[in-house]
Amino acid sequence: MTGAFLSSVAPGLLAVLIIGVPTVLAGAGPVVARRTLKLPVREGHNEVMGSVLASMSVIYAVLLAFLVFAVWEQFGNAERATTQEASLLISIARDTQTIPEPLRREIHEQLRRYAQLVVDEEWTTMARGQASVRARDALSALWASYEKLRPPVDYAAERTLLADMTTQRSLRILDSQAALPDAFWLVLILGGVATIGGSILLYMEHVPSHAVMVALLTAVITSILWLILTLDHPFAGGVRVSPESFQYALHVIDALPG
Repeated sequence: MTGAFLSSVAPGLLAVLIIGVPTVLAGAGPVVARRTLKLPVREGHNEVMGSVLASMSVIYAVLLAFLVFAVWEQFGNAERATTQEASLLISIARDTQTIPEPLRREIHEQLRRYAQLVVDEEWTTMARGQASVRARDALSALWASYEKLRPPVDYAAERTLLADMTTQRSLRILDSQAALPDAFWLVLILGGVATIGGSILLYMEHVPSHAVMVALLTAVITSILWLILTLDHPFAGGVRVSPESFQYALHVIDALPG
């Protein structure tokens, strides 16, 4: 569901909703708090608040750093699975030139159809964490054609390449479905609200400076949350794995004698 939402919202609008709006609201926080909370600031207020806020900020910063690393690694895995699958697709297409007719032409067309369906359909369905049924059927048809090769032992290398490509496809689909559990997002949001709220409750005599500092802190936190959200869905949103490797595979397949 989150991936579908990321694909339906323009990247600029998403950044405004996640970064811009909270930053403006948080920047207004010190002004509103100073006018509404008519409480005397006693000696030691900032010492106590600052100590608690510092401890909380360190814990929250460690959590953010860990999750950024985790989602970036997940994004990299999705990108590697995509490029490796496309590379194997090119290798298989080149090896089909040794297959006798009419099976060579049949396999060549099935490879092209599979690559085209991945680019045209599956890149859209993966934004929702789903595989394209037609792309899956095209791969099944390709396997059925390879079963016709006789004798099988002479085409063991080609079957191995196809099996490796199928494995990379499965990894690509699984990467499109992987996402942080809701519990992590609950902790991230609560931690951000607590950190920003604590900074608002600190006392600075110059209110405009206080507002600017809170706004900058909010902008940094929400920017990191935006980054985690976009990287957490590698095939959806403005920052996503590109289908260029499959488009290149299509170009190579079209250049081969078909």
